[in-house]
Amino acid sequence: MFPFGPFPFPYSNRAGIPLVEANSITSDGTNAIITIANNVFARLADRGILFLRVNAAIPADAATLPIVISSNGESRPLTLAGGANATATQITGAGVYQIFYSKRANVLQLMTVGEPAA
Repeated sequence: MFPFGPFPFPYSNRAGIPLVEANSITSDGTNAIITIANNVFARLADRGILFLRVNAAIPADAATLPIVISSNGESRPLTLAGGANATATQITGAGVYQIFYSKRANVLQLMTVGEPAA
């Protein structure tokens, strides 16, 4: 009768919001690459929210390049709400950023944007 139980919406993040650490931040000349631990997404639900802890600034030579998140040798673009690629303008340095993810749709969408450096 109810496809999602007694509630008219599916559950997301039933076990809390995971905190994912960035292992490294590099650039290959085409993308700014934030590398996270292998198998992070294997332990997550199909879709939900996660926090990404970035411990360093994006390299200066990658300031205008699109950001990709890399894990298990695969990379996915980090996008903004309209679908545009996120850049170092949005990930302004060390901090915690909120991201919506969908494994089914291959979406990593930045929900919070860092404050520009003063």
